[in-house]
Amino acid sequence: MKLKKRAIPMLAGVLTAVMLTSTASAHPEDYWGGKYIGHEDAKFTLRISRSAQTDFLSSDIYWSARDWNGISSNVRVNVSFVINGRTTIDDGINVYGDNLGKYLLGYTTPYDSNGKPLDTSIDGLISDWAYASITMNTNSSAFSGASDPKLAAQMTFVHEVGHVLKLTHPFISRGLGGHTIDGKPVAIMNQGLPGDFGGAVSSTITGHDKSCLKAKWGIMMKKITAIITVLAACASLTACNKAPGNVQSFDDIKLVRTGFANRRVFEDLAALEEHVDLMVVGKFIDDSEQNERYRYSEFFGKDILYFVTSKNTIEVEKVLIGNANIGDTLQIVQEYGIVDGDLVTFSDLTPMQKGDEWLFFLTKDSDSDVYYCAGDSDGRYPVPNAENEPMPLSDCPDLGVYDEQNFMWNIYNEILEKYD
Repeated sequence: MKLKKRAIPMLAGVLTAVMLTSTASAHPEDYWGGKYIGHEDAKFTLRISRSAQTDFLSSDIYWSARDWNGISSNVRVNVSFVINGRTTIDDGINVYGDNLGKYLLGYTTPYDSNGKPLDTSIDGLISDWAYASITMNTNSSAFSGASDPKLAAQMTFVHEVGHVLKLTHPFISRGLGGHTIDGKPVAIMNQGLPGDFGGAVSSTITGHDKSCLKAKWGIMMKKITAIITVLAACASLTACNKAPGNVQSFDDIKLVRTGFANRRVFEDLAALEEHVDLMVVGKFIDDSEQNERYRYSEFFGKDILYFVTSKNTIEVEKVLIGNANIGDTLQIVQEYGIVDGDLVTFSDLTPMQKGDEWLFFLTKDSDSDVYYCAGDSDGRYPVPNAENEPMPLSDCPDLGVYDEQNFMWNIYNEILEKYD
């Protein structure tokens, strides 16, 4: 299928805005349905694990989670830290730390009652969750694009706590009250670094965020007596399970899209080109190598999956930016893997299959010889006239994403204008 330039799709609809204050409005698309199993309100403990405590991710970043206090009578946030493998809290929602590369800032994963990640593209959005965890990126270079990297990390953590409280990335629509900057409201729950998109990405909780929290958890409900304690992680860590993957048929595999992430986003092609180390056309030539990451959960009393990646090898066919040569092989990491027979993915990009050809915008990991697609779905695009393998799990396989709303049409149109 030959791909051509097209107009950027606009989201439209008639929505009812529930006015909660004189200056801001909340919309049902900006928070999720359901609550937590066994709870009618937000009563959680979250623990800051040792893996999440670094020189860069210091305690003041985590204390900022308490900014969600004083908004709804049903929400109160405190912070406690794991020291020497122990904390005063025996169980709770964990906050982990891990090297997530250069574009993923942090993410939140909800789980079902069996300790399996929920599919956040379907049931995870409306169902009751049993549990959730937060993972923060310990790679400080991911925040280096911000004028104040520490403030960006603090904003990311508060953003992820918002996901734990069932707030989502605000719906983009120029027709909604409060959605005034290119269809976005000014909100900490927007994806990106502080100041992105003309200031729509806020470094602090805004009136729109507060309105959504009140709409979700109530403003007149009885006062919560429990505490939402934002802490993170596990006293016990299991080693990564490394297993080769060679799945070439996805017809009989269940797709589980999980995790709510804050990540680097790029407004146009120029910003993307300036950020990346390489821009190449490449073909996927080898089997994937899978890496599953587990941590012990006191809540479930067992190890649970909190992240999975697949390392894919491509052969460079054309170099547009950066120091690479035709015929070089590069290893690209994507956030997906086959776990218990399911395709579990933290990415909006579909898996690559042998022989697939794509245009990549890549950033090199600072600690290893691997690359990431910049901004996830911002960093991989179709090559016109390429004949890639069908991807049955996607509604738009030619674009390489699961949903067309995740495809950056504005950047792709610029690419087709600028490059042959």
